[in-house]
Amino acid sequence: VNYFFPTRFVLWRVFSAYGTRNDNHTPKKCGMISAEAEFTTKEKEMKERHEKELESLSSDAEGTAAEVKEIESTTAAPAAAAEEGENDDEMQNLTPKERKQLKARRKKERQREKELQRQAEIEEELKKAGPSRRDTEIQIMNELYLSPKKLMIQEIPADGHCLYRAVAFQCGGENVDYTSMREFLHVFLPLFLLCCYIFLRRNV
Repeated sequence: VNYFFPTRFVLWRVFSAYGTRNDNHTPKKCGMISAEAEFTTKEKEMKERHEKELESLSSDAEGTAAEVKEIESTTAAPAAAAEEGENDDEMQNLTPKERKQLKARRKKERQREKELQRQAEIEEELKKAGPSRRDTEIQIMNELYLSPKKLMIQEIPADGHCLYRAVAFQCGGENVDYTSMREFLHVFLPLFLLCCYIFLRRNV
């Protein structure tokens, strides 16, 4: 909803009323006064409407937050109680530092379990959705280009060092040393310059 439309409309009325003239070439003050009164009324109505909408939004947000908090408390309470019951006997013989380390380790384990569960759910959804465009593209590449030449695609994790890992894999798989790189300088020089350029862009 464009709440500024009434204001702009009334402003146009004010300027148009101020721009009109009587027969004696003086501004029509009566028209300007009525336009200003209309502007004040519209502005007041708009402010009241804004206040009502903000109140309704805040009440809805408070209700939703309370519901979410109640659901989280009801689901987390049994698990927390069970965990505390299991940990009481184990933590009795531990020092405060060891207890803190144990809690941190268990927190990491819970986070790891949640991450594994999330990955499993994603994989299940992908299986239900069928082959992706990437899988189809790789299958076509294998059938047309890679398999006839006895080649394969090596997966490199995209962790920010994928370029260096790809070079390391190629050098390690084919036992390439500096003598081979010097012999085939026209092959390795562009890649070396690209690595230097990326390194300088990141560190300079």
